[in-house]
Amino acid sequence: MDGPHVYDRFWHARFQTHFSRRWTEVVFSLCPFRVDYVDSRPMISFAPSEAAIRYNGSSVHVLSRISPALSVCLLIFRALAQDWNVVARHAQDSGDYRQAAYAYSRLLEREPHNVQLLSNLGIMDYLAGEDRQALVPLGEALKLSPNLVPATLFTGLSLLRLSQPADALPYLERAERAGTYALLPLLGLARAEVALRRPRRANDYYFRATQLDQNSAEAWLGLGATYRALLDSTAARIGQIAPDSPQAKRELSGPGEVCARPVMLVGERAVQRQQNLSSLVELASCYYSLALSALAKAVELDPGGYQTHLILGEALSEQKDASQAIREYEAAIHIRPDAPAAYLGLATIHWKDRDYDSATSRLKKVLELSPDDPEANAMMADMLVRDEKFQEARPFALRAIQGNAELAVARVSLAKILMSESRLADAVEELNKAVAGDLDGSYYYMLFRALLELGRKKEADAALASFHQRRALFRK
Repeated sequence: MDGPHVYDRFWHARFQTHFSRRWTEVVFSLCPFRVDYVDSRPMISFAPSEAAIRYNGSSVHVLSRISPALSVCLLIFRALAQDWNVVARHAQDSGDYRQAAYAYSRLLEREPHNVQLLSNLGIMDYLAGEDRQALVPLGEALKLSPNLVPATLFTGLSLLRLSQPADALPYLERAERAGTYALLPLLGLARAEVALRRPRRANDYYFRATQLDQNSAEAWLGLGATYRALLDSTAARIGQIAPDSPQAKRELSGPGEVCARPVMLVGERAVQRQQNLSSLVELASCYYSLALSALAKAVELDPGGYQTHLILGEALSEQKDASQAIREYEAAIHIRPDAPAAYLGLATIHWKDRDYDSATSRLKKVLELSPDDPEANAMMADMLVRDEKFQEARPFALRAIQGNAELAVARVSLAKILMSESRLADAVEELNKAVAGDLDGSYYYMLFRALLELGRKKEADAALASFHQRRALFRK
């Protein structure tokens, strides 16, 4: 808010609070002015040809000779600017929360123990983005009135934005139980549970929010995102039970039939009773279907939401619906051309389709915006190695591994670079770290060739057997 800021409509409304419409027009014609903000405080400047005065609500600065007409203007503005109730109301209505907070602080000088003023000051601080500062008046309000719902709610929301979700939960739960505010406590609780990495609880809160307000894009986006988190955790459990199951890989490549939430709840109870492969796969497929449905609803409600398009693009990409995923990623880029995630999503699609020219173009943009992104560096290294540009590929592979040591494709690229330098033993070490992510057996075959060349026949035979096993599963 600092710096020059014309605020005619706000002051015009304040005049009409005290004067008739005609008198307001007379005052505006006689008292040309502008409002500047210095250190978030309003400075009213009059600038007729012969004089200028600056008034900051508590003192007057005479910049040149004062005419009689200007003295009248000064008296009018002094009366209005000192009416802090009017200032607070109009600033709040017009979205100028810092000015509203300043007005409430001036009112509190006269009534320091006014619970409503303390609560309002805290809420204005929160809305102005001053979360830590907001906690002071909100805390004072709650000391005087522990059951004050607005102060309780915004204390929870402030703590949440200060990355203290566990501390925020009791306040948000009390605000939700009070029932005064409907949607805001549920969304706050959902965000807190997401921050605490409890997606199942967050999913319940987001679902309740969608039932309360079918037009809340944030609720639908959160619901879709938590369904995806539940899908990921279920897929991880499937990987532990049957890591090479062709049925699981086929089902998890995309949703089957459209699923409803009651079916999901039945599936969750079945998994709680017995964690077999079939029930887990059915539940994962249901999460997938529900995630896509919720994310599509979020896009419908908020077509300008960057995060909504991005998450839906990721879900469609995992479903192997490349054309729809590309459309969602491009929509996200249109909204936020300076954010790297959507460019990375497009690059990944092109890279998997072996459209390396398009992938390279997108990756250059990702690395321009986020030079240390592990996945972007890994894909760039992979493509350079395919072109046998080993020395160019090396820094990309190393940066990818430094950012994420589990990226198998980066380990394999580094292994190929080492092989080009005849450093087979070092290449074997990298391949041994990569084979856990081998989907089609190709990493095991590279390992077999390197071990054979080193004369380590027993290890080479084991690598070859793993290659045949992994290749057979891949073909199924």
